[in-house]
Amino acid sequence: MTAKEMFKKLGYEERTKTNSKVCIKSYINYKKSNAIYFDYDKSIRIGGKEIITMELIQAINQQVKELEWLR
Repeated sequence: MTAKEMFKKLGYEERTKTNSKVCIKSYINYKKSNAIYFDYDKSIRIGGKEIITMELIQAINQQVKELEWLR
């Protein structure tokens, strides 16, 4: 399963257009006002009051793999 599919299952939508030049990908959960940003400097920012569940960690890890941040 791809990261996009995993995030979708958790209620997140991929946001392809962003006003920030630092963001490669972002996923937004509008129902819970949460966002996860994957930045060019290989940092991950999480906004909102989301409790990090095992499923969310797995989706984040899958996205990191797809961005080829792991060596």
